[in-house]
Amino acid sequence: MHYNKRPTIATVAAHAGLSVATVDRVLNARAPVNPGTAEQVFQAAEAVGYFAARLIGQRIRERRPTYRFGVLLLGTAQAFYAQLAHAISEAAQHHATANLSCQFDYINDRTPSAIVAQIEQLAVQCDALAVVSFAHPLINACLAQIRTAGVPVVALLSDIHEHAAEPYVGQDNHVVGRTMGWLLARTCGARKGSVGILLGGHRFLGHQARVEGLHSYLAEHAPGLKPLEPLIN
Repeated sequence: MHYNKRPTIATVAAHAGLSVATVDRVLNARAPVNPGTAEQVFQAAEAVGYFAARLIGQRIRERRPTYRFGVLLLGTAQAFYAQLAHAISEAAQHHATANLSCQFDYINDRTPSAIVAQIEQLAVQCDALAVVSFAHPLINACLAQIRTAGVPVVALLSDIHEHAAEPYVGQDNHVVGRTMGWLLARTCGARKGSVGILLGGHRFLGHQARVEGLHSYLAEHAPGLKPLEPLIN
C-alpha cells in the first residue's frame, strides 16, 4: 500500500484497524497493551512506512519476556540434526510473544552418566529443555528431578520414558513403522523374503515403536516378509 503523505499515527491506526489511542499507547508506552495488539501495530507501521516503526519494534521486543531454551541433540554426521537445529533457531527467532534464545548441545558420549551430566548442565543454564535421548533409569531419574525443580522438559523425536512422562514433539513412531511396512509390501513384488532393520540404538523408544509398527503391518498384510533381528548402525 502506498501513501502520498508522510504516514502518521492515524495512518497506522487505519491500516491496523485499531484506534489512534491504541497505537499511541504502543508507541509511547502510556499503558500496557496486549502483545498481539502491539505486534499488529508494528506490522501496520512497517507496512505504511511509518518513521517510528523500528522504534515500535524495539519497544515491543524490550517488553517481551525472555527465555533461554536448552536443546540436546545427537552428535552425528547426519545433516538431519543440523537442519533440525536450524529450524528450531528460526522458529525461536520469529516467535512473536517472547524473546527466545537457544543453547544447543550434542551427545557424543552415549553413556548414561555422560548424558545426565549434559542434561544437568543445560538445566542450570536454561529455562526449559528439549532432549533427544534413549530411555535409561539414570536419565529418567535426572529428568524427573529437573521437572520437580521447575524446569520443563520436552522429549524430541523419541519418547524418553516408557510412560511418556515428558511432553513429546515428533512423529507417531508406531504409525511410521506401519507406513514402512505398507511401502515394503507394495515394492516387494513377490511379497516373500527377509527384511533387514537398522536402528540407532535398542534403548530408543521411538525406534522400538517403529519396529513394532513394522512387524504389526507385515504380519497382517504381508506375512511372507519376515523382519530380521534389528542391527545397530
